[in-house]
Amino acid sequence: MALITQDVSLVAVAVLNGEGCAKGCAERDDCAFAVVSNLGNEGSPWVYVNEEGGQHDQWSGVGLTTWTTEDPTDIVGVKSFIMVVSGSETLPLARSMDKGTTFAFLSGATDMTSNAPYAADLITPDKILMVGANGYVWMSTDYGETWSTVDNGAATTEDLKKIMICRQNPAVVYAIGDNNAIIKSINGGYNWVALTGPSAADALTALEVLNENDVLVGNDDMELWYTVDGGTSWTQQSTLPGLPTAGKISAISCCACGAVEKAGVCFLVVQDTAGSSHVAYRNAGWGAAQWESETGYLSMSLAPEDVICCENNRALIAGGNGTNEGFTGLIS
Repeated sequence: MALITQDVSLVAVAVLNGEGCAKGCAERDDCAFAVVSNLGNEGSPWVYVNEEGGQHDQWSGVGLTTWTTEDPTDIVGVKSFIMVVSGSETLPLARSMDKGTTFAFLSGATDMTSNAPYAADLITPDKILMVGANGYVWMSTDYGETWSTVDNGAATTEDLKKIMICRQNPAVVYAIGDNNAIIKSINGGYNWVALTGPSAADALTALEVLNENDVLVGNDDMELWYTVDGGTSWTQQSTLPGLPTAGKISAISCCACGAVEKAGVCFLVVQDTAGSSHVAYRNAGWGAAQWESETGYLSMSLAPEDVICCENNRALIAGGNGTNEGFTGLIS
């Protein structure tokens, strides 16, 4: 585990590999990660980059001193390109073209001032999709320089908090959010339709698109749902072992490089919202009953906010105490 030296807590993590199956998978020595923090006691968020497989003593950081209003909500990237989202700032997007050495702050779309962006996804930086408050969806085809509004809340008016492009078929995209909201595009994000979500009234908090029809969704009741027909129907998986009394699934990340058939490993983190019994899981068999807790994480008192894998047996957890203490935890 690496404790962050600045007085900040980490909120999101990205993998920068962009090779192999275009899901970020790589040989472990080539794994590269980027994480972003809250404001903490520093007054501005920090971005940290690790190009050495997530090794705990190989992080370099830079402060995003232009931002002082509220915490960022997401970070995405590929190769040398990194984008950070902080929707409450006057310039809500921070972009690096040199792997986090320097950042430019961008204005985004004009309607982002009244509909804060929350999360983004990309396979290559010449096409970025972003979701936000009130069901808004945006697209950029020029590395985030300019943005077009592709859905102004027509598919859903709920706040959208996660988005993921299908790596095997980038025409298919899913986004999830508050109050069981889930929307889908089958033409690369240009048009969107609402799906019936798996758990009425729950916030959907974690999303993993395994292929165009197979999707995993977690919620704020620690339930894990699965569809094999593109969201037409949903099945609840078996209850995860060792759950806390109250909590939410913060994030899911799967790595299945190579052929489209299921052959890989999934990682999942649960945040205890009433205490400190947080749990990290690994599933190497894709079965509903094959989630196993990572015993090395059971002693952690700091909350996991996000997890990302870079190859089948290497993933990075980022989190903290929500105020002024952050950490990264490497699973390998």
